[in-house]
Amino acid sequence: MGTGMDLSSTNETMTGETIKRVALNEFSTPLEFTGCSDLLEAFVAVLHGWSFRELTDEPLDPDRTIRFWKADGVYQWSTPWGSHSLHRRRNYPPRTTVEALCDFHYDFVGWYLYEQPDVLCLHCAAVEFGDGLVVFPCVAKAGKSTLTAQMVSRGHRVFSDDIMPIEPGRNNGVATGLQPRLRRPLPKNFPDKSRAFIEARSGPANKRYVYLNLSGDEIAPYGETAPVKGFVLLEREADIRAEIITDTASNMLAEVIMQNSRRKAFPMEVFERTHQLVSQADCVRLRYSNGLEAIDLLGERFGR
Repeated sequence: MGTGMDLSSTNETMTGETIKRVALNEFSTPLEFTGCSDLLEAFVAVLHGWSFRELTDEPLDPDRTIRFWKADGVYQWSTPWGSHSLHRRRNYPPRTTVEALCDFHYDFVGWYLYEQPDVLCLHCAAVEFGDGLVVFPCVAKAGKSTLTAQMVSRGHRVFSDDIMPIEPGRNNGVATGLQPRLRRPLPKNFPDKSRAFIEARSGPANKRYVYLNLSGDEIAPYGETAPVKGFVLLEREADIRAEIITDTASNMLAEVIMQNSRRKAFPMEVFERTHQLVSQADCVRLRYSNGLEAIDLLGERFGR
């Protein structure tokens, strides 16, 4: 991923545990990994376009540092903004590297908003079609992630699979560089070519999830921006032909507002920002069963 950092260099605690301290891009919050350098390597694998810089002799403020460590076989961490995953970790403590990576995935939004408090952040997928982004608001069990992977296999570039910040002022989508994460197992009717594409680009994985390892031509690097041109609500159903149904901006606005992750913002501010985005975009619903058939329709609507 072009980290520019030697992951082999270490410090040690009094008990012999290795300590690695790094900074990312322009973010002010450093990360400290004690006895779990494998987790740092997993972060490097799933963050595309991020610049990791090793901190050696610089003192760290413990109140402004994300700390990771392993105790009694369980990965743990603390954050300056407080964790959103404490209940989850009590019930499903992460004992493997990928479990810890997936668990912190839920805190990623909190981290981003801690660093960028003025940014609107949407829970969605976003993929390039033609000269702009088509945004797919998160809908449970609608196939958002698997459809995103299929779109990449057909030549489109992904900006987001889970969260996407919206650039203040210009209202462009901002790429997070976070690699897509798919649930396992893949659907039984998943096309063989799509399955082969995912297997060829598999990154960190366990029985429940697999992160993709997309190249620079397939995923936008962290910080790249593009205008939002469309919103698509996914409705996956069995054994139907794909069809696109034009939706109203008011219906889409209600759906998109629900996907706002910036909880501390003033409601009117969120409404105004979201209204600007939706009112300038083509709003549709996509009913589909076959992902490749759906992608063809999306290409006809939004550009190939």
